[in-house]
Amino acid sequence: MPGTLAAILSIVFMAVSIYLGSHFLVEPETSSLKRMTLEFYESVYSKSQNHSEKDAVGFGYTGCKDIKVNTFDFLDKLDIPFIPHEKTHIVTVQDFVQTFASFFTAGASSEIFMQSKENFELLLSKMEGFPNVTTFGGNAPHMALRAAHENFNAVLIADIGQEEAQIIKALDANSRIRFALVDEVRTSSDVHLIFEYPATEYKGLKSPKGNKFYLNHDTISPQLRALDK
Repeated sequence: MPGTLAAILSIVFMAVSIYLGSHFLVEPETSSLKRMTLEFYESVYSKSQNHSEKDAVGFGYTGCKDIKVNTFDFLDKLDIPFIPHEKTHIVTVQDFVQTFASFFTAGASSEIFMQSKENFELLLSKMEGFPNVTTFGGNAPHMALRAAHENFNAVLIADIGQEEAQIIKALDANSRIRFALVDEVRTSSDVHLIFEYPATEYKGLKSPKGNKFYLNHDTISPQLRALDK
């Protein structure tokens, strides 16, 4: 009898599971972030190819100039002992190197604010002459461009410089991005220094995996000037 009861309960459980699955569960692919994102766009924008300005969505608030050089060549030029020591506040160039070493040995990513404007500019000056990759950065410009490429209008709220604005305009083939600070585009942007590294060894220390370390001295984006527009 117990065995018969268990068998009956198993059949009932399976039947209920099948019923619930067919009526209430959604296929993994259709319940993905992509589906939700598309539904969001469709709920906000008209399906017409000629959206009005009121259909546009704003992306902000940070935009910047990204500069990336060869991390280890640059550290060699700084010639500061590569000793892991994470600092709560990064003020000096040594603070940066030791904090970077700490994240390097953990294979961890980070974005850290350097408190000293003078020392941040010193690092920038030491990058002169190094082969580098310089482009616009920040989530807002990239998201605005993605929306534009999907044929939606966008308002870029990020407070960026003229150089970065021109690059974004060149990539915006159908001119769907409007700049919230169009009359006040700065001559310069906040700068983010990118130190990328693979899983490797450097000066006797090993990184278990590759990652990126961002260093900034942002003074423009935190002002949120576009909020008044």
